[in-house]
Amino acid sequence: MSRKTHVVIPTHTTRHLHRTLLGYATQDQSPTTITVSCDTDDPGIGDLLEQVVAKTGLTITHVQRARHPEARLAQTRNNGIRSLLKRGLEDEDLLIFVDGDCIPAVDFVACHDRASRDRDFVIGNYILLDEQVTADIPSDETMRSHLEGLPNDEQMQSMRRLESKARKHQLLRTFGLTKAHKPKILGANTSVRAGNVLAINGYDENYLEWGFEDDDFGRRLYRSGAKSRIAITEAIMLHQWHPTRKGRSWESGSVAQRFKSRLPTRCTNGIENPLEQHELHERTLSP
Repeated sequence: MSRKTHVVIPTHTTRHLHRTLLGYATQDQSPTTITVSCDTDDPGIGDLLEQVVAKTGLTITHVQRARHPEARLAQTRNNGIRSLLKRGLEDEDLLIFVDGDCIPAVDFVACHDRASRDRDFVIGNYILLDEQVTADIPSDETMRSHLEGLPNDEQMQSMRRLESKARKHQLLRTFGLTKAHKPKILGANTSVRAGNVLAINGYDENYLEWGFEDDDFGRRLYRSGAKSRIAITEAIMLHQWHPTRKGRSWESGSVAQRFKSRLPTRCTNGIENPLEQHELHERTLSP
């Protein structure tokens, strides 16, 4: 039996989520499961998921809880993993972490599955679409035909530069000459064997608000001995435009200071021993 592939999508909004989910309804290789884990209990997200399931035939597990005063992306991702553990997640299964505002290429899941066969985790990236291109993308069955021609030559050239830079860091890493979290991962496009995620206790839930949770996650994966593969030009992801949540002082704020501190490879508050949160609710929507 082939191993299972699990797509985990964190979100706090319906914005762009419909088109993101359409992207997984048209994959060459369908994921085994799709989990939408919400940093809110906004009923609008549940309504949207019901509509998508009815139209596409996807089966989606919806995990939610009431919103906390601060954004909790790390915990939201972990909530998705905890849900999968209850449903029989195995060490050799592949967890594909993406974001709710990104549209995958049709071979996205297949690329991650293939690239991870002899590595512990796969590093991707994304192509930033501008505001007008994003606004013009239809939210129906014509989406794929509308996106034909993307990425264009200029965008692929940019991705090749990013891949070349990542491969340079990967080479330098063998000599101990690069930063501990490089080549860096992006939570919007990465996949990791479940056993490697569990070994480091998942994402560190003490990263609150914006930034550094991905760098911390990658650094701890490397420290644990996990090996990466670069697939930036293979596993293509299109990031839909929206205003940034990045704060002006994020590089000197509390999350940055946490990242600079000496922390254990296996985080204290992660999949096990989660940071206290509101009660979780879960349901699986099927056509």
